[in-house]
Amino acid sequence: MRAMLLAAWLAGLALPAAAQTTAAPPPETLEDIRRNLQAIDAIVQALNAQLLATGRQVLPPASPDPLARLAALEAEIRRLTGRVEEIQNQIRRMAEDAGRRFADVEFRLSEIEGGAAALPRPEPVPLGGPFRKPDGPATAVTEQAAFDRARALLDQGEAALAEGAFRAFLDSYPGGPLTQAARLGLARAQEIQGRPRDAARSYLDAFNADPAGGQAAEALFGVGRMLRLLGQMREACLTFDELARRFPEAVAGLAPRLGEERAAAGCP
Repeated sequence: MRAMLLAAWLAGLALPAAAQTTAAPPPETLEDIRRNLQAIDAIVQALNAQLLATGRQVLPPASPDPLARLAALEAEIRRLTGRVEEIQNQIRRMAEDAGRRFADVEFRLSEIEGGAAALPRPEPVPLGGPFRKPDGPATAVTEQAAFDRARALLDQGEAALAEGAFRAFLDSYPGGPLTQAARLGLARAQEIQGRPRDAARSYLDAFNADPAGGQAAEALFGVGRMLRLLGQMREACLTFDELARRFPEAVAGLAPRLGEERAAAGCP
């Protein structure tokens, strides 16, 4: 529907051939054209934004057969990938066509208003800016808002509410770009509530989910801290040693806290 409206709007911008050889239109007509062009630019930018904020995706229903469920998920990923590429191509074509019309109208407006007719026509630029694909995984607006609410509760000291919010987030967005941060938030909320056993399990879940990711070192450090609080000093020291072995580049950032934890656990 948006594509049809945009196409109809763009078609209405074409000036009759006779208008190029007759007197200039009234000033309000020129202003109307400018407003139309601005509106088109806003629509194309909104369409581009849809690729970065698609909302929650609906996964296929669960199947008792893990292989069948995996196949269904793979098919859904292929379908969504194809749909995204289709939308990208539509937006590119619409933006390029609108950019050509925009440049043409701007050139004619310049002539009507007494601009230098000898100047070359400007190179058309796709409306909404040059088209580009997102550099990394996109975060839906609803997903980001849900994470921000949980994080705000944690920052405000509402650890119990934050725990519930992070759990709800993980149920709704189990594989998004903020999932790992939500796992750590859940563990931190449990830690603040004085539940080191639950927190240790959550930190360990976060580490196992992405043992080579950017937040893996923080997750493993959390496991070691909770083991110390549970009185398992030997296991805590082994965890800190494993942290230094696996993530030597991250140890520098954790050095002050890691030193305190090792001392508290009596690590050699």
